[in-house]
Amino acid sequence: MTAPRVTILTATYNQERYVARCIESVLGQTFADWEMVVVDDGSSDRTAAVAASFVDPRIKVISLPHRGIESLHESYSVALAASSAPLVAILDGDDYWLPHKLAQQMPVFDDPDVVITFGEIDLVDRNDVPLRRSTLPEYASGKHDGKTLIVPMLYYRFYPYSTTVVLRRGVLEDSGGFVQPEGMPLTDAPTWLNVLTRGAAVGLPDVMAAYRVHASSVCRTRADDITEGWLRYSEAWLEEHWRLLPLPAGECRRMRRDFIASVDHRRAVLLAKRGDWPGARALFRSAFSKGNPERKLRTAARYLVTVLARAGKGGPMPGRKD
Repeated sequence: MTAPRVTILTATYNQERYVARCIESVLGQTFADWEMVVVDDGSSDRTAAVAASFVDPRIKVISLPHRGIESLHESYSVALAASSAPLVAILDGDDYWLPHKLAQQMPVFDDPDVVITFGEIDLVDRNDVPLRRSTLPEYASGKHDGKTLIVPMLYYRFYPYSTTVVLRRGVLEDSGGFVQPEGMPLTDAPTWLNVLTRGAAVGLPDVMAAYRVHASSVCRTRADDITEGWLRYSEAWLEEHWRLLPLPAGECRRMRRDFIASVDHRRAVLLAKRGDWPGARALFRSAFSKGNPERKLRTAARYLVTVLARAGKGGPMPGRKD
């Protein structure tokens, strides 16, 4: 038997309410040459049972002992090892696809230069009520050298939604597989950084999936951890790989300085939320001194908002010792 064209990797944990809709959206694809590997991280509800209730030879369910979200990269690696297709798609267990999703993306890989493709999403709530649409920025739409998308990923925090991503298996494996920095409860953006250095990316300006937003989603419960983990990793990644970027040396140096200023700004915001005013103040100051004019304006405005918010709560002003 020949391998299917695409493997769908689905990681789940306590998603009994959503996983049936997820799998049904795969069964409803107009493109049928796929296999789906569902890896359940020791759910305490009926997630694994619901997934296993779908009788289709293209669907495989693997149950693992619970290890937690920090082992998400291991779940994906287990799913990848249990699959064989040359293309890999990601579909989280609480999300779902529109019927045309795979059919629209498969022809993109007729171009041997393309290593990754992605599209747009609708954000929905736990009851499938639409919240808003996330569209591709102009710089990510169409075919581009993947390296050109790294700068906006780092600087503007542009992340292709994983539930729309399809990528070449060989490129994923050769670039280090699924990357999950310590303390970060996600693997997508760090993994895409490495893949984007290996070829072309194609952004398709069409809604392909529904991304579910609910109270127990990791992006809600671990938002600060995601931000801090991404800042640490992206700063380290840029320090090691900046020579790969398609920029003149002088412009790359300016970009690195601006990027460090943006990182200081975001860390200052995190520290302010946690009540560490001396630390926040020092980082705001650093961001302002290193940043370009736009960054200086943003940092000054955010610092002013922070001062006013602190004063409104009756706390010491950030300019004074706590």
